[in-house]
Amino acid sequence: VLILCSDSTYAELSGYSESESLVKESLSGIMMQSQGRLIIATFASLISRIQTIIDLAHLNGRNVFVTGRSMIRNLKVAKSTGHIKDPHSIIKPIKEVNKLAPDKVVIIGTGSQGESASFITKLSRQTHPEISVTDRDTIVISSSPIAGNEPVIGNVIDNLFRLGAKVIYDKVYRVHVHGHAKQEELKLMLSITQ
Repeated sequence: VLILCSDSTYAELSGYSESESLVKESLSGIMMQSQGRLIIATFASLISRIQTIIDLAHLNGRNVFVTGRSMIRNLKVAKSTGHIKDPHSIIKPIKEVNKLAPDKVVIIGTGSQGESASFITKLSRQTHPEISVTDRDTIVISSSPIAGNEPVIGNVIDNLFRLGAKVIYDKVYRVHVHGHAKQEELKLMLSITQ
């Protein structure tokens, strides 16, 4: 071993990071209870969570629509490398989203940090070209705010509530776990490396 480049974001936190399986369990419950469209904003780079959403959508008889430039680009790359699998062909082009009944739709998009040009921000401002929020929509912000982004994300969430959607985010439901190692995992990595 010449060098270990290790994550230190949560090096000050004791214990272990929580499992992504907790998010899967939460999203499964939300998807089963949602009677309209389910709209999920998450990190475009979080390929494992996108795959989880695709798998859950299939189990619940829903199709998946992906929007946001980085989300579409990452999905294309991940499918070509086999990191995203869609064996039942439930991923459909966003232009077809309004052809299905709302309870057959899951939309995955960008903007979990409230970026100004992202899908979820456009949705909250009613400026997205294909999708408008209705009071039957359930919207999940599947992330936690990066320090300094709290006011921006708060505005997005407030706007979505004002439009009548049911909004679920990490402070009210387990829809995100951190992807950074805590102390015990970092110690394990150092031990294995040594």
